[in-house]
Amino acid sequence: LHAGKQGHLTLKFRAKEVNAVMDGATEVEIFLDGKPKGKIKVSWPDMYNLVQAKRVGEHELKLVARGNLRVYAFTFG
Repeated sequence: LHAGKQGHLTLKFRAKEVNAVMDGATEVEIFLDGKPKGKIKVSWPDMYNLVQAKRVGEHELKLVARGNLRVYAFTFG
């Protein structure tokens, strides 16, 4: 994603935890099953926890960013 432009990434998964290795300089909005779950600030390369549920389930994760964001990998637990 490029600075000044909004972009999103949507991912269907089956797990209770989702992490992403990301880098950039932006705030990322997190939506789980269409509902807002919060925001995280990405400002350096790191693994960020996106979802922490009590049980394994099938879900849809959507990340919305309005700046520079690079997503390298996802991990699931």
